This record gives sequence, structure tokens and C-alpha cells, in this order.
Amino acid sequence: MLSLLVQEGDYVLIGDNIRIHIQKGIGRNMKIGIDAPRSVPVVRGELYEKLLMENALGNIDELEQNRHVKENFKKDTERFNKKREGVLNDLKRKGAVPASAR
Repeated sequence: MLSLLVQEGDYVLIGDNIRIHIQKGIGRNMKIGIDAPRSVPVVRGELYEKLLMENALGNIDELEQNRHVKENFKKDTERFNKKREGVLNDLKRKGAVPASAR
């Protein structure tokens, strides 16, 4: 990390196309201006971290929902296979099982 001591009216260049203007010191706060191409996202650090946290929590919720879907699918498949097995056993007892199902 580069640390700079700056004064009002100074600016800092980042690459060829981003300029940070030091506009005004207000108490312990600093007002800055940022010139950057529209293609470069500029977001306050705490907002970025909040978005990351919300996305992470959303991903956890989505993973939890997917886990429930998988569990339900597994249960449904087991139920289907049991029913299928029962139907096949009934057909076997009656002597009506197709060759492909044996």
C-alpha cells in the first residue's frame, strides 16, 4: 500500500485514466473527487464489503435451498423405486412381467 500525505487541491493518478482529487478536509473527514472511465466501477469500501457479505449470504441461502431440493429428489426417487419394485413384484406373481423389466 502506498501512503501519501496530501493537501487540498492535490491529486493522485492511478494508471493513465484515473485521477483522485483531494478537494477538502472537513474535520477528520476528507472530501475527494474521482475521475475514472465509466467502465471502471467506483464504490466506497464499506459498501463493497456489504455487497460481498450479502452475496455470500445469498449464496449460502441458495446452497441450502439446493441441498433441500437434492434431498427431496433423493426421497422422491427412493419412493418411486419402491413403488416400481412393488408393481413389478405384483406382475411377477401374476406371471405378467415383460422380459425387459426382469
